[in-house]
Amino acid sequence: MDGVPGITQHAILSGHSFIHKFTAQPVGTHWYHSHYFNQRLDGIFGMFIVHDAPPVQPYFVLSVMDWYHVTADHLKTTSPYTNQGPAEGYAGPSDTLSSQDGVPISSLKYVSGLINGRGRYNEEKFPLSDFMLVPGEENVFRMCHTGAEFPYEISIDEHLLSISTMGANLIVPMQADFLFIYPGECYDFNILAKSGTFWLRAKVIQDPRAGDVPEIRAILHNEVNKEPHTKERSCTASNKCIVFNCPFKGYAEQLHRNCITVDQVATRTEVFPAEVTPSVHFINFGFQIGPSINAHQWVNPVKPMFCKDPMQYTRCPKDCSSSVCRCPYTLTVTEATPAILVLSNVVYSPIDVAGHHSIHLHGHLFEILQAGFPEFNKTTGHWSIANHDVLCRDPLCAEPYWSSGQFPDFHNRIGPVTDTVVVPAYGYVITRLRKPNPGYWMMHCHQELHLDEGMMLQLYVEGNIPEIPDPSVYEWICPEPALYTSNEIHAGSILSTI
Repeated sequence: MDGVPGITQHAILSGHSFIHKFTAQPVGTHWYHSHYFNQRLDGIFGMFIVHDAPPVQPYFVLSVMDWYHVTADHLKTTSPYTNQGPAEGYAGPSDTLSSQDGVPISSLKYVSGLINGRGRYNEEKFPLSDFMLVPGEENVFRMCHTGAEFPYEISIDEHLLSISTMGANLIVPMQADFLFIYPGECYDFNILAKSGTFWLRAKVIQDPRAGDVPEIRAILHNEVNKEPHTKERSCTASNKCIVFNCPFKGYAEQLHRNCITVDQVATRTEVFPAEVTPSVHFINFGFQIGPSINAHQWVNPVKPMFCKDPMQYTRCPKDCSSSVCRCPYTLTVTEATPAILVLSNVVYSPIDVAGHHSIHLHGHLFEILQAGFPEFNKTTGHWSIANHDVLCRDPLCAEPYWSSGQFPDFHNRIGPVTDTVVVPAYGYVITRLRKPNPGYWMMHCHQELHLDEGMMLQLYVEGNIPEIPDPSVYEWICPEPALYTSNEIHAGSILSTI
């Protein structure tokens, strides 16, 4: 049970309570939030740090998010995609922001952002979040992106970031000038603090050649909290900048930046080669019928998974290669067999637009084995040729497959683990679940518009699933006999959110 309403429990009603009892693991930087519609956009979230022992070294907690100055319900009801609304606050072709590789970021117009709940809008001098550093020592930051749509580039003026943890996994520390963070992701990093006052910057991952880049700031200081006068690191041909967690292979040469991609990260956690041959599953995130997975858009089952014989409520059409399938799409694996999940981002015309997707899996950690990226133009920095390692058997990409026939052998590969991984546009990430956790678990894009429109599936892990007690408040939810009602829709307009 992990709190997803309509799946593992009923939503907590107004005036009611629900007690979760759990073992605090894994150790690391996490966050919690509501999974009822898009309540987290209204602030129902918080940071959640798990220690294996009382921490010796003090640390700072960073929550970075985009903020739209309206309620989450307002964004949802005005959506032209889910409600055929008036598109208030939504971007059109002329004002859609794109990242450095030419990939559109979001269908929303960017408004502002917050660091630990504080930010500025229209140059107003509201107080910013501040952090008192200890100069001459390593200062630790634990950071999560708790926002909805826009990824950020994190930097601290005149300091190098040493990234040490991806969520719950210790990695071999990697130094970078800039760190990309997408919705749902968490990282720990250290800086060797200097004396003085410095800007901490969170800039939208937008191509700087397209105009002013939106930016959030916080103040780092030793004693006096005052406005810094420091400048962002300048990247030159003789002193190039390093960017960690790029969802693309590289930058335009004129920007003088080099990328560290997720498949270049090494773990410090002791693990051993997998002994059992894994099952292999292909999962494509695309816009062919709007935000979807393998040409399926998620619709909640008519009964939650704690009811008797729950899988009867997860039926989907057998063939979604030529029609719109909206249903409780479920992928089944077994507890005893490791599972390789090939997370791809294949797009075919006429819907040839892709987006980077931050994919989160409940109840598990992805082990990252390999990543594939499109080729890019070294003059413009924009993607040019899609990666062809993963292809599809049909235009809607209901059946992705490995194009070279023989799937790679990852028996001796040991990769870093995380609960959220960015799947690059026109590319893929190969992940492994070493020990699938029995139960019913959601996998979804953490970009809110994509999630709202149906870019989600349920991972069903067969095995020894603990029986979930049915409190009396749930008796009316699971009447007998259970009746199945199809949620399948084979017609309708196809809308797409970036």
